[in-house]
Amino acid sequence: MKKRAYTNGATKRLELPHKFVPGFIEQIDKRTVIYDLLNTSYCEVVGDMGGAEGMSHVKQSLAERYVFMEFWLRTLENKILSNPKKTVALVGRWVQAMNTFMGLSKTLGLERRAMPVVSLQSYVKSKKKKK
Repeated sequence: MKKRAYTNGATKRLELPHKFVPGFIEQIDKRTVIYDLLNTSYCEVVGDMGGAEGMSHVKQSLAERYVFMEFWLRTLENKILSNPKKTVALVGRWVQAMNTFMGLSKTLGLERRAMPVVSLQSYVKSKKKKK
């Protein structure tokens, strides 16, 4: 597991963890391409589901796992392509990961949902209440 040390002593990951850990996206160094890919994918999944405000904790957790599995599948596919001799050993892991990915896809839903639309009057009222 590669980590980058900052001058303040904190460390951030430079790669995907080997096992799913809740909040793993925020543990990755935000300056890396991996973070950009994961964060973009997570935001797109949440957006397709109508936004985080309309999602339960369970759905948000499943969305995070979905993004992890999506990236894990890409990693396995790259390993298979870069080292054809290990294809047989990696195909079983890929099939298991794909089955998990498909299960998460079906649970989250394959269709897009519209974000709730707030009327201008409701928006103005909510802003006045916050002041």
